[in-house]
Amino acid sequence: MIVQAAKIIGSGLATIGLTNTLLSLLINNKDLLLSDITYTDITRKAILTVEKMIFSLPNNSLLLNFLNEEVPKSILKINGVVISNNIEINDFVNLNLQNRNKEIEKILNIDFLTVGVYMFIAPDTQRYLGSCINFNIRLIEHKDQFKYKRRPTVLHLYKYQFTQYKWSPIYLTLNYYNVFKYRYPHHLLSRGETDILMGIT
Repeated sequence: MIVQAAKIIGSGLATIGLTNTLLSLLINNKDLLLSDITYTDITRKAILTVEKMIFSLPNNSLLLNFLNEEVPKSILKINGVVISNNIEINDFVNLNLQNRNKEIEKILNIDFLTVGVYMFIAPDTQRYLGSCINFNIRLIEHKDQFKYKRRPTVLHLYKYQFTQYKWSPIYLTLNYYNVFKYRYPHHLLSRGETDILMGIT
C-alpha cells in the first residue's frame, strides 16, 4: 500500500496536503481554488490512499494523535482565484529580479508553510504546475534543470530561460513531517510513519 501511495502521490498535483477534512473544506468553498485543474482523479486516489494508511495506525499511536489534533486546524493559504477554470495569481515573482529571494520570502512568510503547489508562467502565458515539499529547494532544482545540471523536463526544454518566467506558489500548506519532528524530536519514526507524514504533506 505504501508503494502504491508513493507512486500516486509522486505523480503531479497529488501532494497538496489534503485529507478528507481539508477536502470537504475545499469542496464547500469555491474561493479556495478547487477546480478541475487541481481536483483530478489522481488527486482523489492519492487522498484515499493516504487516508487508508492513516486508518491502519493503532489507536494509541502518537502519530495518529498528532494528526487528529493538527489536521482539523491545518493552515491552507491560497494565493489566487479561479476565473473560468483558470488560476489567477495574487502575488508572483519575476525570476529576473535581483531581489527575487526577498520577494519569495514575502509570500512564504509563515513557519512550516513550505509545502504545496506552484506555477511557472512563461512570457507567452503558457503555464506549468508542479508540487513540492519545499518551495525554495524545488526552485533551486528548477534553476539547475534549466542549466542542464539536472535532468530537464518539458518546462526546462521549452523556449524560454529560467529568468524569463514568473513564479508563484498557489497552495501553501504545512510540512507535517517537519512539524512532527519539531514537536517530538526524540520519537523515532518508523518507515511507515515517515511515509504517512510525507504522503499527507
